[in-house]
Amino acid sequence: MIKLEKIPFEETQNFSKKFLRHVNSEKINLKNIYLKTKEISYVEKKRKVLQKSLVKQYEKINCSNKVVENINQLKNINMSDIKEQITKLLANKKLVTKIGIIFGAVVLFLIIYYAVLNPMVNSRK
Repeated sequence: MIKLEKIPFEETQNFSKKFLRHVNSEKINLKNIYLKTKEISYVEKKRKVLQKSLVKQYEKINCSNKVVENINQLKNINMSDIKEQITKLLANKKLVTKIGIIFGAVVLFLIIYYAVLNPMVNSRK
């Protein structure tokens, strides 16, 4: 009789962190794997279409090398890069505080406008 020995995916070091998270958090079945790969390829296709469109739009415009470089980087960007940039922005406490104050001021203005000023204006009409 042959003895079956199982090796955990993590120990093989042949799988990405994303794959390992998926395997450890959800049931493994072909439908889930198919849906995840389809979702990833769809996002990549949309990003490539966006990049090609931007290249086509900017080819007649004389723009800086930085703009061209940024457009070309769209081909290689992934969600972890975006998450990293957002995390860096949110780490700046002053920026988050300013955004919170501005948002709060806008909400307060809207409350005052619709609760106090709007009824006054409508009653004068």
